[in-house]
Amino acid sequence: MKLKKVFLIIAVLLANMGCEEVIEFYAGIPFQPKAINSEYTPGLNIFGILKAGPSYDTLNHFFEVQQLLHLSDTAGIIINEAEIILEQISNIDSLSIYPLVNYNEGNYTNSELNPDFGEQWNYVCTYDIFTITSHTRIPNKPALLPGSMVATDNNITFTIQPDTTAFLYEVFYFNKSDYVFKRILPDNNEPTNVDLSIRFRDIEGSNQLFIFAYDKNYEKYISTSNIFYKPNAYRPRYTTVEGGYGCFCSTASIKLEL
Repeated sequence: MKLKKVFLIIAVLLANMGCEEVIEFYAGIPFQPKAINSEYTPGLNIFGILKAGPSYDTLNHFFEVQQLLHLSDTAGIIINEAEIILEQISNIDSLSIYPLVNYNEGNYTNSELNPDFGEQWNYVCTYDIFTITSHTRIPNKPALLPGSMVATDNNITFTIQPDTTAFLYEVFYFNKSDYVFKRILPDNNEPTNVDLSIRFRDIEGSNQLFIFAYDKNYEKYISTSNIFYKPNAYRPRYTTVEGGYGCFCSTASIKLEL
């Protein structure tokens, strides 16, 4: 009899509340955060990165601007009319100004940009009623501990010297047959040990190793926005900029021929 009463209560709850609300009722916690339209703030969604050092492409910067809208809005998300200003901070009283121009759908550039290791940059993006600001310090040039590099046919190991400006490392190994990628979160005060298991080492040809050090903005953006433990649930957007959404960041790199 008691079991029948329990089923009857559940049936009544399902009929009046729905499956999700019943689970929340018994669990005592919200099953899924509510994505209420009035709580969502439209704005600009940007991504910008400055690159110092060699890379596997010829670009030393990339900038993109979109807008986030309500579902009922019909305007496009690509923004080609934003005003973007980069400020290179030489010292307290000196700024070098670099305006960016649109060259593709939502993409912006300035051919005179030449970022270097350790530089500090400000970012200002304005469109319509929105203004986004941010700041980055390009990490120092990555440096290996002398004598730490050991390369064999199936393994590469080395140690990166401690650096308080580097919050994330990405390591790429290339040859004509394949590549290996590894992402490492360092302890800024300790050396960073890297161990790559390689499958194809082209002893006769080119073996290239790239080491990228990223600033704290990029590390926080990718590590925070990609970690979410509620499938099918509303995920609030994470941002490292002021006045909107997205990330303005920087990276420093070195290239080694093995």
